[in-house]
Amino acid sequence: MTISFDISVPGKLQLTPGQAVDFNTPLTRTFTKEVVRLQIAQELGIPNDKIFMHISKIVGDSVGANEILATKKSTFGSKQISSPTSGVITQIDHETGSVLIESSSENSGVTKCFFKGVVKEIKNSDITLEVKSSDKYKLKDVVGDFGGEVIYQNEQNLGDLTEDDLKNKVIFTESIKHGEAVRLDVLGANGVVTCEDFKEKEGILSAEVEDKNSWKAISETKHTHCIIDKKNATMYLYSQT
Repeated sequence: MTISFDISVPGKLQLTPGQAVDFNTPLTRTFTKEVVRLQIAQELGIPNDKIFMHISKIVGDSVGANEILATKKSTFGSKQISSPTSGVITQIDHETGSVLIESSSENSGVTKCFFKGVVKEIKNSDITLEVKSSDKYKLKDVVGDFGGEVIYQNEQNLGDLTEDDLKNKVIFTESIKHGEAVRLDVLGANGVVTCEDFKEKEGILSAEVEDKNSWKAISETKHTHCIIDKKNATMYLYSQT
């Protein structure tokens, strides 16, 4: 069977249909844009409005790092200016005699998948995942998209959980204090799902079950993993294929 959910994690989606994914699979990769202004006329010693006579590119052209952009020839030789970065020419300004280059570079931060299975389909930010079986529950007060292996814990025993216990885990607990939720978040838990509301959720990946009567069924489920879909306020409890 399949489940479909929406993700709103920043960055460019790295998944493809048919791909088997786990918690080590890159989900999104972010890119940073940098704009470099080169003072071509000033460097070449030419009037600003003569820049077009010396530059070898036009707006929209790609340029590589160290590629020659402009040349001034004279009886004493020639002077050339190279691009310090790869990118795209976005402006050639004859009033200032300058050129703008916009470059994109990969950010060191990569978001990993918070789910496991085989990706069947991707449509915009909607992902369809093939799983063995699943159950669906409505949520409220959802903070972020998250998921992972499920671990059920009484509030009294939350303090026993360590960093090793929490890797790739979503904590299911009937109730939790704000301070304890912060501690679990710092230790690396993927999120918290509760039956009862707790204050100051902002900044902590968390969700509250909408129908409190469903908590017994949730806590007794045999499913091993969960996906929290913030946009649709939905939780999928699922088992892998």
